[in-house]
Amino acid sequence: MLHPILVCDDNVTQANKLTMAASHGAIITKEDNNGFELALTAYGYKQALDWVITNQPKAGIYFLDVELEGGTKKHTGLDLALKIKEVDQEAMIVFVTTHEEMAILTFERQIGPLDYITKSTNDEQFQQRVTNCMYTALQRYENEQATSGLKFRYRVGSREHIENFNNIICIETTSRPHVLELITTTGIMQFPGTIKELAKAYPQFCKLSQSCLANLDNIKSADFKLRQVTFINNSVEPFSRRQTKAIKKALNIL
Repeated sequence: MLHPILVCDDNVTQANKLTMAASHGAIITKEDNNGFELALTAYGYKQALDWVITNQPKAGIYFLDVELEGGTKKHTGLDLALKIKEVDQEAMIVFVTTHEEMAILTFERQIGPLDYITKSTNDEQFQQRVTNCMYTALQRYENEQATSGLKFRYRVGSREHIENFNNIICIETTSRPHVLELITTTGIMQFPGTIKELAKAYPQFCKLSQSCLANLDNIKSADFKLRQVTFINNSVEPFSRRQTKAIKKALNIL
């Protein structure tokens, strides 16, 4: 997978310098089809945000000037980072600025950047810092994939949510047309969609009925006479006869 790179700095010279460093870093860090590719060099908050909203990037790395557009409260790099994370929850943020003391603001805003690079760093060190950030981001993405397994993605309004498949108990229809209810080990969330669409997109689910998709790994027991299963949260769902074999297999019943 090639992860997108977005560079945003309202100083054209600095933006171009950062773009060159990121592009060079992409060449160095690329292995087979895994790495980064430059998606956009933006010269302002609005240009960057418009691209993010339009393209809905996933697992990108974002090099952002903290003091965008004069550091006004409305359009800082900190604000842009928060907007990016609403769309790309796996975003890796790297702040670039002339003022080291502004690093504290990133912690106050709970942004959790990958790194913080000062523009005064000499060219060789600047390139090394950018490249190191990209290596670190790739390693984190690989570790996340290895430890968390399959991800279930759904959208509520303009915001994408990501849930580990292991945490999902089932997805049910609701009384409202085209509105589903996601039931997990930690809570319940409603989102737009249909059972038919999700069954096709996520074959890992078992279609218990026309109104319910289930994660069979989270079934605790089954009553094959009443044809209903009990999940680990003690909720109960009926299942169609044709799913009997799959449920028995999940419960290790011969």
